[in-house]
Amino acid sequence: MKNLIFLVIVCLSTTSFAQAKLTKIQSGKIFKNVLYETNGEQVGLRNMKEEIIIPCIYDEINFQNKYIEAVIDNKKGMFDYKGNKIVPCKFQTLIYDGKYIITRKNNKFGLYSLDGKELIECIYDEIGFARKNIKVKQNGHDLWFNKNGEQILM
Repeated sequence: MKNLIFLVIVCLSTTSFAQAKLTKIQSGKIFKNVLYETNGEQVGLRNMKEEIIIPCIYDEINFQNKYIEAVIDNKKGMFDYKGNKIVPCKFQTLIYDGKYIITRKNNKFGLYSLDGKELIECIYDEIGFARKNIKVKQNGHDLWFNKNGEQILM
């Protein structure tokens, strides 16, 4: 499993609005000049015009390449860098592998595309990749799916 990378360089300037605090951050090339918003225990992201990218309702935000993992009530979800929801916040674990997002909930696995389409429901005991296909295991039986999430015979 790849570790989530959370590299934040905090700049010296901060702005406060009402109870929220905005801190200018830079993280890699994509999240350059983003405002990290905190309001009590909750966090979110805004652009430099102070428009909401990720609402300030999350317990934690982690940057993973050009994606944002958000955590609320110990459930993880994923957004793109513009704030579009890719994976809803309902999973225990998300694994970004560069092509897909593997989900885990209640020790079952599923798969999302990077554009937010649920390809394989999160109901399988195991999930893996073999060439261009996806292999899942359920109750000791192997099932195969193509890259579009359609079940195929092997």
